[in-house]
Amino acid sequence: MLQHILDNGIETTDRTGTGTISVFGYQNRYDLSKGFPLVTTKKLHTRSIFHELLWFLSGDTSNRSLQRDGVKIWNEWEGAHGSLGPVYGAAWRYWGSHERDNLVQIPVRDDLFADFEEPKVVWHQKIDCDLNTNQIWAIEKIENCDSKNSRYKVQTRTGFVGEISRPNWKSLKSVYSFDGYVVSVADVGFLGAPSCDPCDDRLYSLWRNMILRCYDKDHPQYHLYGGAGVTVSKIWHSYERFRDTIASVPFFHLWVDGNYRVEIDKDYYGSNVYGPSTCIFLKSRDNKSMSDGTALRIKGGLYESWSHFEDATGNRSDYMRKRLASGKRYKEFSPEDVEIIQPEPGHLWRREIFFDQIKWLIQEIKDRPDSRRLIVSGWNPIDLPQMALPPCHTLWQVKILGGKLHLHLYQRSADTFL
Repeated sequence: MLQHILDNGIETTDRTGTGTISVFGYQNRYDLSKGFPLVTTKKLHTRSIFHELLWFLSGDTSNRSLQRDGVKIWNEWEGAHGSLGPVYGAAWRYWGSHERDNLVQIPVRDDLFADFEEPKVVWHQKIDCDLNTNQIWAIEKIENCDSKNSRYKVQTRTGFVGEISRPNWKSLKSVYSFDGYVVSVADVGFLGAPSCDPCDDRLYSLWRNMILRCYDKDHPQYHLYGGAGVTVSKIWHSYERFRDTIASVPFFHLWVDGNYRVEIDKDYYGSNVYGPSTCIFLKSRDNKSMSDGTALRIKGGLYESWSHFEDATGNRSDYMRKRLASGKRYKEFSPEDVEIIQPEPGHLWRREIFFDQIKWLIQEIKDRPDSRRLIVSGWNPIDLPQMALPPCHTLWQVKILGGKLHLHLYQRSADTFL
């Protein structure tokens, strides 16, 4: 293939201004029964290859998740708080659905971080400094500073490590105002380690308000949250951990965009816990009519709630419910026309606000192995402007022939020598 490009390629311009020798539509075929087709002409970072693929399949779009696995290949495109926008995983697992009157059953999600514990504190060697106390002490003097405005790396009695200038240290009235490990929000929340990100008041407010309404009894919404048993996962008691994991929550890019009325929600997955594994960012219109997970069947139609029925049919649900509850008819509806439909155990009835292509593909392979429609697409034109990088492998199709799984990948662009 490389020789074919050198021999037959046409010199063209490109987006990067580098210049390209290009051919169009070249195809390679591999017999996977003979082995896995990894390139052998150069050393490959296989950790990046496999972790990235698992990251795609999980639906995660946060670069911080890749970094935790030692993968840095997306660092160049990282956006706010690690977000990469609705890239591969979002398209594969959370393709936005416009059929919001359809109902689907989704599994209830559990808090996977209920037993989360902060890493053990590493105690550093103290160095001589006239500002040292038993509350805070220097562990390193940062170079390239004059003596008047020297900066120090310091550690506090809680184990917190941060940087502070000599003037600010001298004027520090209380170490607790500097210490990120001190619980400072509703006797639960703490800031954690300093962030290299620019300060984001909007993200901090999202976190702080979530903590307050779950743990501060004086908060005006406490009775709807903490008073009703709603809690926050241990990992999100730390603003540092919240900041580092929030981009993994589906549809975070809509919240970052700021042009949508988007709310962080844990009811969609039937949880009483706010956490990375239980939340989703929903547009207000999708959040307002959510039910307890049961569905209403009214004259053959399936609805998430009475509010959903009203949106879909234009009927006044409040008046209709009163009429039917008293045994009277409402227009063409009678009390016998309304039936409550329970979901399967461990599931909830919800509006179809997104389409999971991977879940669909697996089920289709089982149910219709001869289908010629077993296709997954990553190219969503509406979401392209919000993606850190448009998908290169835009579409793939699988086919079952002779009891074997075949895969055909279409890749719009590839730096073949790289």
